[in-house]
Amino acid sequence: MSDLAALAHELAASLHGGEVLGLIGTLGAGKTTFVQLLAAELGVAVEVKSPTFVLVREYPTGQDAIRRGIRCLVHADAYRLEDEAELWGIGFDELASSPDAVTAVEWADRIPGLARYPSYRELRFGFDERGGRFVEVED
Repeated sequence: MSDLAALAHELAASLHGGEVLGLIGTLGAGKTTFVQLLAAELGVAVEVKSPTFVLVREYPTGQDAIRRGIRCLVHADAYRLEDEAELWGIGFDELASSPDAVTAVEWADRIPGLARYPSYRELRFGFDERGGRFVEVED
C-alpha cells in the first residue's frame, strides 16, 4: 500500500461526516490522487475526476460510509478561482456545512474562509529533497 493510500485509509476510518479537508501543495504533489483514494475508501463507485473546470463535484458514498453518517464526498478545486467569493457564490457553504458530507478542497490556501469550519483540517502535500512525496496532516 502506498503512503497516500495508507493515509487515505487511516483518515477515512476516522471520518464521521461534517469534516472539511484543505489540501495544499504544488502541482503534481498528489492532491487529486489522494482524493481518489479517499473516495475509494468511502465506497464511491464512480470515477473521481478533478473538478478544476467545474469547481465542485459531489459523489455518493457506499453503505459502510453511510452507516457512519457520510452520504456524500464533496470535491472542490480552487486552482482557477480569481477570488474565494466565486466558490461561496455557487453555494459551496451549504455543501461544506452539511453534517453528512466530507469535503475535500484542493488548493485550499486560496480559500482563507475555509478555516472557519469547526472541523477544518489541512493536509500539506510536497516533495522531499529526493523527489519523493510527503503529506503533513495538521489538526
